[in-house]
Amino acid sequence: MYARSALALVALAFVGCSTEPQAVSPEHGLPLGAQALEDASHPTGSTSIAGSSQSSAVYNVNPDAGTISRLDPATGSHTEVDVGVEPSRVATAGDSVYVTLRGDRSVVRLDATDLGRGVTEQVVVGAEPVGIVAREDGKRVYVALSQENRIVELDGETLAPRRSFDIPGEPRYLALHPSGGSLFVGSGRGVAQLTRIDLVDNSTHAIAVPETIRFGVEGVIELVPRITGDLWVTPDGTRLLVPVLYSDTTTPISDVAIEPGQEIPPVEPGVEGYGGDGGGIDKFTPAVVEVGIDETGEPSVESRALFVSTSVFTPNGMMMTVGSYISSVSASPDSERYLVTMEASRAAVLIDPDSVVFGMPIDVATDGVPFPGDETFAPFTMPEEAGFVPPALATLVTGEGSNGAVWLGNRAFVRNAFEDSVGELDVQLGGEILQMHADSMANFGEFVPEGAKWVVSDSPLGAQIKNGRSLFFSATERAMGVGGISCSTCHFEGRNDGITWTFESGVRQTPSLAGRVSETAPVTWTSDVASVADEADLTTRGRMGGEGLNENQLAAIAAYVDWTRLPDTPDQGLDTAAVERGRSIFMRNDVGCAACHSGERFTDNAGHMIRGVANLNTPGLQGVAATAPYLHDGSMATLRDVLEWARSGQMGNTSSLSDAEMDDLEAFLRSL
Repeated sequence: MYARSALALVALAFVGCSTEPQAVSPEHGLPLGAQALEDASHPTGSTSIAGSSQSSAVYNVNPDAGTISRLDPATGSHTEVDVGVEPSRVATAGDSVYVTLRGDRSVVRLDATDLGRGVTEQVVVGAEPVGIVAREDGKRVYVALSQENRIVELDGETLAPRRSFDIPGEPRYLALHPSGGSLFVGSGRGVAQLTRIDLVDNSTHAIAVPETIRFGVEGVIELVPRITGDLWVTPDGTRLLVPVLYSDTTTPISDVAIEPGQEIPPVEPGVEGYGGDGGGIDKFTPAVVEVGIDETGEPSVESRALFVSTSVFTPNGMMMTVGSYISSVSASPDSERYLVTMEASRAAVLIDPDSVVFGMPIDVATDGVPFPGDETFAPFTMPEEAGFVPPALATLVTGEGSNGAVWLGNRAFVRNAFEDSVGELDVQLGGEILQMHADSMANFGEFVPEGAKWVVSDSPLGAQIKNGRSLFFSATERAMGVGGISCSTCHFEGRNDGITWTFESGVRQTPSLAGRVSETAPVTWTSDVASVADEADLTTRGRMGGEGLNENQLAAIAAYVDWTRLPDTPDQGLDTAAVERGRSIFMRNDVGCAACHSGERFTDNAGHMIRGVANLNTPGLQGVAATAPYLHDGSMATLRDVLEWARSGQMGNTSSLSDAEMDDLEAFLRSL
């Protein structure tokens, strides 16, 4: 299924882990370290760009090229090394550099003192490893297996397995307390799930994120939180930082029922459509959730949501909302400031967490107040009254796809994923503006200009796919939309967010766009939209408030969507007796699955009446194990729930199947 390294791969035999406290054997236990880091630049969280103050180097992953790059900012020289298929995150500790290979199911280790030597150790860990973090002393490494819902602990020197922990919700993001006593896990699918693993007694504990609201046309709306990026623990060990997107999942827009190219009435940001003005609480509101923690990482005080959205003037004098989702957060070495990257906004935001900015500019606030009797305009919602804390912010220009940042002393560097570059952020000027905003208690002004930039790799992707990806991930391109919204906000990484949304026509879950979606047309749930390009046109103009894309741009978005690969689920391609029995059951006429789910993509490319909804398009089933929740309305949490419901005969008919046959049918679906 995936190309493997020629190196010998070490098989893992994991020790089961209960969520109940239990004794830890000596081979697992390590003495706790100090509460704070010795090297304040050591990465405490999973990240796509890591550094080391000892070597004054920056390490950057290049998924397109299958490499990592080491940059020396002092000289501008860089070294690029092949590591494997789709490197995702990088961690450093001492002379070791660790990388997760998401497309290769493995973790590799390199020697920082002899990087040109390439990979020194490699171990297969499981399906789609994403986050990775290492103890400062390098004795333990932790990896998030997103498609296996598992966290694994490895020996830092040999990569031999130590323990594993079951964590639901597609765990992607990790942060390790400096003491080594607590590991924090952020799950990337569905409503926010934040977990602390006690590495001393093996227990796991859920951490609640703050509740927030928004005032809508019909009253108070509870916002739905989702974790969108890499976590961090401040170097002093006192706070956990979590990127969260709070969403208003209700919108009056119905399913698109117009023809491509037809004129669409203007969409009112934050009311009818998806975007907003960046002044108050919009449909989508990014925040850094800050959790106070004690000397071992146990939460000690209530958490709070820091409001991270603002409007700034661009160099050409246009006002732009910087309020897309947060792809990473990191803390300065003195733990006094936070730096977040906005992947879809070509921006990073510097935060002073100890400041509070009250109120909004008068012209913005009054524009958001409806006239008496006006029931079409949502009331303006201040951050403070919605449950957010609005700190002072300063906005810094980055390159395309900024999704990770690292501090080296008083300097900061950002990974620009879609430019294959590393850029330096002017945090000195940013700090001055930040202080000015804190003193004036207002967040408004110009971008801090982009600093030096170094190209560290060369993506092999074609120009059309690159262009389509840039558009898909853009919350700043006026043709795409307004108010800090991008396709990637909901179709996370070109897949889906695991969230259900309430439209005028009913509840709909976000469909996955992974794989060759054009071959499953018509696209969307109920409308007869013939192509991905047509859907991009209708969605950007009719829901995102965009001015319209030309044919070349629409074709580029379609090319990018069709280029994205299917998720690598644990049982994908499995060929066992159970899978073969399940395949036979799937094809049986009396069961009826194959009547609609047929062909190479397991869809008849047609609409059917399901659960009272007419013309519901048949989704393809490839990679279905990674697309929960299920059905158009997200009402089924698991594949087994779908199969049990199908006993009713409303979609196929599994009423004649025994439990063992249901097991086999589920095994077949998981193998797709």
